[in-house]
Amino acid sequence: MSDFLAVNSITQGFIDGDHKTLVLDNVTFEIKDSESVAIMGSSGSGKTTLLHIISGLSKPQHGQVSFEGDVLSQMNEALQTRFRAKKLGFMFQRQYFISELSVIENVALPLRLLGKENALDQAEVLLKILQVPVHSYRQIPNKLSGGEQARVGLARALIHQPKLLVADEPSAALDHGLTDEIFSMIKQLQSMHKFAMVVATHDHSLLKYFDIGYQLRDGILKEINYA
Repeated sequence: MSDFLAVNSITQGFIDGDHKTLVLDNVTFEIKDSESVAIMGSSGSGKTTLLHIISGLSKPQHGQVSFEGDVLSQMNEALQTRFRAKKLGFMFQRQYFISELSVIENVALPLRLLGKENALDQAEVLLKILQVPVHSYRQIPNKLSGGEQARVGLARALIHQPKLLVADEPSAALDHGLTDEIFSMIKQLQSMHKFAMVVATHDHSLLKYFDIGYQLRDGILKEINYA
């Protein structure tokens, strides 16, 4: 398995009365350094559950996830929090901005939590790269369009240069044109900063942006044949 991120025999389920449902059934795969991986599946297929386990937000009932040789479930809560803050970037269908903070303050927040200096200056640089209008930097995020919010969410996810971007249906609220625009920007930034990414989506048109794709159905993860 890869030394970067290895998902090994993950099983997760729930019991409803006498019936047991496996959301994830012995899921095993790896993500290499700087690799782009798509997890395809319909709503309720378990994509979000898998991303939560990969991120250390949930513990699997069986199996383990290791990141650069460290097993996430063996970390205490403080180490897991530090791991997520330093090494992971998160982007979701809904951006979960802090409404009391301006656009640039939301983007700078991950750096400030890490005690980094010049956080606002670095946030401004990234917002310019992502072509967010300068006049919006001091606005509150919910005043922006959907496409602008997606760019700001991407900036916040990548401002601290994480090693892995984790995105859960990041394009679900965007039209096809905006989706292509956002993913083209992600790929541009990935070529610059060499981060890996794992994205859960139901949109098969996005497969062109990934090195490898998997289909999650009935708890089983299978690699998609691009041919």
